[in-house]
Amino acid sequence: SNRKWVDLTGRTPPVALILNAVKFASQPDKNLLPEPVIVAQVLPTPTVQANSDIIYTTATNELRINGTGFVGSKKVEIYFSPPLFKEVGYEVISKFPLSVDTLVLRIRHGYKWREEPGPLKVIGVDTGGGPVKVNGDEGV
Repeated sequence: SNRKWVDLTGRTPPVALILNAVKFASQPDKNLLPEPVIVAQVLPTPTVQANSDIIYTTATNELRINGTGFVGSKKVEIYFSPPLFKEVGYEVISKFPLSVDTLVLRIRHGYKWREEPGPLKVIGVDTGGGPVKVNGDEGV
């Protein structure tokens, strides 16, 4: 659906979602809010671009994840299939807040991107607004 909390066009996220009034049907002219209140900071929905580059289980030190909606993020969580855990198997070496839509990861000593050769898929990403599936249940 094309429904959005906030139109982010031409704006730099996060953008405040402001509640201006609270009213009851019994008194529709009476605003129960003394002043407007910020109820959320709206971020763009992140995406991850598919990549068919060959990486090696241990010989490839860095992995770059390109997408959209990363700029301005103070943290990014990536969900992999098969599972790979941040600060255990890899570390994020990008500096936060992100100024580009790329996240750079480095494999930690003694770990592998995967145990067996095969695709390493990003199945989800969280830039601060909660986890979002990537390409439905398929991942990229």
